Amino acid sequence: AGRITRRSADAAGGPAGPGAYSEFGPWFWRRLRLPEEERIDLLRRLVPADGVPRTDGDERYLDAVARRLTLNAPVVLPLLCRWFTDERPLLIGGPDAPDEGLRPTVAAA
Repeated sequence: AGRITRRSADAAGGPAGPGAYSEFGPWFWRRLRLPEEERIDLLRRLVPADGVPRTDGDERYLDAVARRLTLNAPVVLPLLCRWFTDERPLLIGGPDAPDEGLRPTVAAA
């Protein structure tokens, strides 16, 4: 998950997509047989790779989390509360954008 997040920032086209790792999009992580706690933690690590909201209808990692929340709120909601301590910046504008200090964080997602 960490490698996909890092490489998405370097991919052609910037943080708008995971580049060569697009085959491991949100659909892939949703279908893995994992305990919900591990799945939500993996998606938390991948959210910075989402980049800017997409208009092509493609699902983002944050959308996958929203879907999990809708399906199983009593289990997922406490797991999402852990996100409030994640201060990694989202990759909007790329990793070297001049506004890096002003970017929203995973906790703000």
